Amino acid sequence: MNHPPIDTTQEIRAVLGEWRTHTLNVILSIAAAAMTGAVTVLLIDTVSKPEQLAAMLIFLACDLVLIGLAVLRRIDVRLRGLGFLLLGYCGGILALSRGGLAGAGREYLIMLPIIGIILVGVRVGLLLTGLSAAIMGIFALLARLGAFQDWLAQGWLIYAQNPLNLEAERRAKVELNQAHQLLGDYSQSLEQKVEQRTAELVRASDEAIEARSSTEAASRAKSEFLANMSHEIRTPMNAILGMTTFLQDTALTPQQQDFVETIRSSENVLLAIINDILDISKIEAGRMELALHPFDVRECIESAIDLVAPKAAEKDLELICTVAESVPTHIFSDPTRLRQILINLLSNAVKFTNAGEVEITAACEKITSLRPATGTLGTYLLNFAVRDTGIGISSAWTACSRPSARWTPR
Repeated sequence: MNHPPIDTTQEIRAVLGEWRTHTLNVILSIAAAAMTGAVTVLLIDTVSKPEQLAAMLIFLACDLVLIGLAVLRRIDVRLRGLGFLLLGYCGGILALSRGGLAGAGREYLIMLPIIGIILVGVRVGLLLTGLSAAIMGIFALLARLGAFQDWLAQGWLIYAQNPLNLEAERRAKVELNQAHQLLGDYSQSLEQKVEQRTAELVRASDEAIEARSSTEAASRAKSEFLANMSHEIRTPMNAILGMTTFLQDTALTPQQQDFVETIRSSENVLLAIINDILDISKIEAGRMELALHPFDVRECIESAIDLVAPKAAEKDLELICTVAESVPTHIFSDPTRLRQILINLLSNAVKFTNAGEVEITAACEKITSLRPATGTLGTYLLNFAVRDTGIGISSAWTACSRPSARWTPR
């Protein structure tokens, strides 16, 4: 049994026609519903803004046409599609009049040819593409020439009073470009200032480092000079002091003995000054070292008291020495430095006290105990304090106290 040949092209066209009809019905229904809502809002707004009556009537007419195209489905699908596209072009032109080529009208005119290809056909879509390009070109040319200014100024077709103003748009773009250029200039100027400030800071830092190095070098040179000069001066001073001592042992008249005593006293004072200068230079050079030797703590204190006793006797001051029983008799430390500290404290106390007394006290705090089994010596912290009845200085220094370093008893 022979069957008639199947025309595939006809079947594809039939299926495509049904799909186009269904798609058009859906699009028209959605568009009609959306337009009805917009017309309702515009109608309510027209009550307070009568000048928008003309725009409301245009929107109402378009809504009625959309409703008719959506309801009257017996009309040929191509005619309904062309009617929908015609309304789309009207809306696109209206959008162009509201927002210019940069607004939504451009999107409408670009989108309508694509919809025409889907709903009607390729040929119609190509024709609509040319139509859209022509409308946008003519609209841009007329708007640039100012032909629409008087018509748009009337506002009878413009919803929400938003006419086209390409000149304002161009001015806005120019101002935006100027703002970007100004911002770039400010940014470049700021970068230059930051680089300049950074260079100044680096230069100032280098100068500060160089100045500090120069200062340190000068300080070291001064300390070395003082140390060298102190050594150079102290050597002949020791010789003079020795010769003076030998001279005292010879047969001298009372007047000569008095002269020698004066010379010896002056030599001791000068030698003490030289030792102080040498100590300062050592401290500044960072070469101050303690010489650990065994000595008697009480004898060290008594020797310091003996040196200031003549000055105290001249002022009729009472010198009092109190040493706690916990203080060890012999320790390992630097007796010269300790005696120097005590002499300085006692000398200041005697100097600024005109009546009364000067008292030095020594106390002890055990740090570690003696361990005979291991041969480890004990460690103590000696605290010395000098009190006087003089004028005093500030409340923070009323009790002039100087704790020593840690001492190791024998």
